[in-house]
Amino acid sequence: MKPKLAWFMLALVAGSACSRKQVDQAGPPKSPAKSAGPAAAPPASQQEAKSEFITYRSRGGKLGILATNFAGACNITVTRDSPTGPSETTAEMSPATFAKLIQATTDVPAISSHLLGENSGEADTETHHIITVTEQSAAGSSSKIYGVSDKDAPPEFREWLSLLEKSVRKD
Repeated sequence: MKPKLAWFMLALVAGSACSRKQVDQAGPPKSPAKSAGPAAAPPASQQEAKSEFITYRSRGGKLGILATNFAGACNITVTRDSPTGPSETTAEMSPATFAKLIQATTDVPAISSHLLGENSGEADTETHHIITVTEQSAAGSSSKIYGVSDKDAPPEFREWLSLLEKSVRKD
């Protein structure tokens, strides 16, 4: 893995720590009660429960956005580093908006064609918009990382970014 991509992934985990309280509050999935007989399947609501996360970083890590969906409860947290110090804003997000944002990562070529992998060129938050999409469920988890060049980000990507940024109430 390229050093800058490895650094970004480390920064992504460290940078999201301030919003990990949302994950901690959700807690682990509840286990079904054990019985002497054959194992009972968890209720349908637990079988289908999943969490989704969209993490966005740019401007050298000075702007970070974390959008979460915990079984239909959607929130968005924006962190900014500025000369006056860091700030954080958290707001609720509609499930429909969250679904649009997730769907666009596969439907909008301006994003989906920039999937990063082991053999990807350099991509960091100084030169790229970095988007990570993670899904967690009882069956496991999966993540995809996209790196859209800041220099030539197409209008379709700018529309997606605008929707993401508008999801946070302005104080």
